[in-house]
Amino acid sequence: MRSGFICLFLVSLSYISNGQISDLRGGGAAVTAQGKIYSVLGGADGIFGNSASMPDMKEALMIDAGVERRFGLADLSVYSLAVVKKLKRSAFGINLVNMGDQEYLERKLQASFSMKLTEVFNIGANFNMLQLSISDYGQTFTPSIDLGILTKLTEKIAVGIFAQNIATTKQETISYPTILALGVDYKLSEKVGLKLEAEKILDRSIAIKSALKYAPQEKLNFMLGVDTQRQNMALGISYQLNGFKIIGAYTLGNVLNSTPALNLRYLRN
Repeated sequence: MRSGFICLFLVSLSYISNGQISDLRGGGAAVTAQGKIYSVLGGADGIFGNSASMPDMKEALMIDAGVERRFGLADLSVYSLAVVKKLKRSAFGINLVNMGDQEYLERKLQASFSMKLTEVFNIGANFNMLQLSISDYGQTFTPSIDLGILTKLTEKIAVGIFAQNIATTKQETISYPTILALGVDYKLSEKVGLKLEAEKILDRSIAIKSALKYAPQEKLNFMLGVDTQRQNMALGISYQLNGFKIIGAYTLGNVLNSTPALNLRYLRN
């Protein structure tokens, strides 16, 4: 049995022992570079968490392919493919996420819809179908729903609330935990932005996350993300050329090996 699969099984076992399994949201470097904050990702990136931000996207269309090579192991890599389309005061998207191989596979199909109710208040929902497949034990399909809101308190401050898996179907040995996240997005200046998030997963301690974004140019961004609970830090960079953007990130941790991530993105105005 390959070493990567053994590590995958051990990681999954730690979730299963608590009645939980891995959390698949995808997003590659676009998410990891921001400390895996999900409640206030902003714009089209909301497809990977709080979809309430999608109506605020600057573009009319985003197509994103992302990969996160967890701990440098191929068998732990998470692949995602997302499409987000903006309408007048709403947006919808599709997100496909895949991790594992024929022996152990986790997969998610997500459909998202969000709407701008007022100029300062958005709502969004994700409808998911989660698949778990283990070659020796068969497979399960579990539907779930995520809900989120985003409100702008001022021109510089926005607050997001995201609830993941608020309605799921429990299996005999596996359940998907409800995750609550509260985040703040604060624009320090035209070039610098700060995000903070508190995340709570069932009986686990609250995870405090932060992300700092510096944009010396409109098409060039530098990012720094920190997750205090999981003791890791991520560095990221993105560059846009016409309608194409590339995002890269590298996560360093005290417990497990480093994790590189990458996104290739098409944007249409």
